[in-house]
Amino acid sequence: MDKNRSVSLGLFAVYGVLLLVAAVWSWKFTAPDKGFAELFAVWVAALTSGLGAAVSFIVLSSQKDANRELEELKGDINKSVNRELEVLRGEISKSVNGELELLKGEISKGLKLVDFSMGQVAKASEVVSAAMSNYYYAFATLEYGAYDERDAQAAEMSMRQAHSRLLDLLPDARDTFEDFWQVGANIQGELRKMADGNDRQAEMMHIWRNYVRDFGGKIKAAEAALMASREKARDGTL
Repeated sequence: MDKNRSVSLGLFAVYGVLLLVAAVWSWKFTAPDKGFAELFAVWVAALTSGLGAAVSFIVLSSQKDANRELEELKGDINKSVNRELEVLRGEISKSVNGELELLKGEISKGLKLVDFSMGQVAKASEVVSAAMSNYYYAFATLEYGAYDERDAQAAEMSMRQAHSRLLDLLPDARDTFEDFWQVGANIQGELRKMADGNDRQAEMMHIWRNYVRDFGGKIKAAEAALMASREKARDGTL
């Protein structure tokens, strides 16, 4: 651009010099009253036309140079933007991959905890359910007027052992287990009050009839709570 400007200034300087030469030459070879003005006007027109053509060429050249510089600038900008985008993509990719790895790790830990929790709940549920079943059937023989003190003591021991596993279950499972256990304790209290005699068998059957509905209802509620604990452990919400 500076080169074209210098050329333009040079052309105007040459134009001025040529005009001066044309004026001197026209004055020398023609008298003022014999066509000087007409001849000088011809020179002015010719030189002006030539100057216009030269200026047009310079302007066209300048536009070409400007367009070329603009394209080069666009290319440089595109290259710079592409480099920045590549760097940004790399950083985003690293960040996303890092977050994904962390997420995978957390999910893996969560799954392991769920698996462990399900295992603990399943074991606890199995122990508690077996203890309640043994406890129930240790008293169910009362329906026929029979009762085995040794079976009842063994069932009581299994209930005590199962009680420690209730911490792995829902609070409802612990509450319903203890409610069921309490009914069994009430039955044992009634049995201890019985007097020895010929009507002992009938008294046992009477005690069972008084408690069987509550006893059966409590064990069903406890089993339902155990099922809820297993389902929540499977869902990972226990």
